[in-house]
Amino acid sequence: MSISLILERFREYLSEDNLKKLSVSQWKEIFSRELAEGHFTMTTYKLNPKYLFRSRLNQGSSDTNLASFNTVSQLWAPPFRKVYKAGRCNLAGQSMLYCSTDPVTTFFELSPKTGDIFTWIQFKCVDDLPDIGVIGVEDIMKVDDSYGNIFGDHLKEKKDQDQALDCILSTIFKIGKYAGKDSLHYNLTNAITQIILNKQKVKPDFGINLPPQNLGFVYPSVETRSPLGMNFVLHPIKAKKYLRPYRAYVMKIEKKHSANHYQAVYLRLSKNILADGSIHWERCYNTPIEYITDVKQEVNAP
Repeated sequence: MSISLILERFREYLSEDNLKKLSVSQWKEIFSRELAEGHFTMTTYKLNPKYLFRSRLNQGSSDTNLASFNTVSQLWAPPFRKVYKAGRCNLAGQSMLYCSTDPVTTFFELSPKTGDIFTWIQFKCVDDLPDIGVIGVEDIMKVDDSYGNIFGDHLKEKKDQDQALDCILSTIFKIGKYAGKDSLHYNLTNAITQIILNKQKVKPDFGINLPPQNLGFVYPSVETRSPLGMNFVLHPIKAKKYLRPYRAYVMKIEKKHSANHYQAVYLRLSKNILADGSIHWERCYNTPIEYITDVKQEVNAP
């Protein structure tokens, strides 16, 4: 089958009308059929990024009233009972751990405003993360040369159709907030998530509680226009075996210059993190730090 025919077929699938009306199971049936026809590789990897990062906004915080997260559990994936709506890789009532290989990527994903205070936590990988799938191979390899050594052969033995579908899936996972249509895409991205995590095609007993066979997968960042790291989505119960809290920081956005340019300052850092997950904080006074994800765009901005 030609690449043009695949692209044409997926354009039909990805119409706004379908995005509005198709359920997770209907999307899953469509993509399972495509995967079954051999147009995508389900190869998984054993990865060790050394560290993974995760961020959360500190609600109700100010310079005089700093509402801190004081336990690691508050910075981990939320309990499934508190997941009230769907996310990019989770359905309502389904808890997944979202994190990144780069700390800056995690707070760009939060889309903070000037004055917002947030906490990011750094986890150390104590062992290789097994059974990790991948979406957007070519985009991820742009992040760092070392990823080419890991994923360089991912599509090497496959046909052009595999590259076309990988590009399509990467685009699907990157669109959303910029278009203001997150909710429309979530049924679609969750269908792909279920296929990858459960290594399954459509089954009569399809549901959100099927035990995952894969630990998770990686995909390109949604918010950073210039790639800084790759995002991980992991099954939170399985991930606890491989991740240990290492350190945490509280930061404030001093100035949001644009969607690609922030100025932030550190407010607190973890003095220590105890075995029971308690975080003991101490204040720090650092000079402001600039974070830019698209230098070219900033330079050319009016």
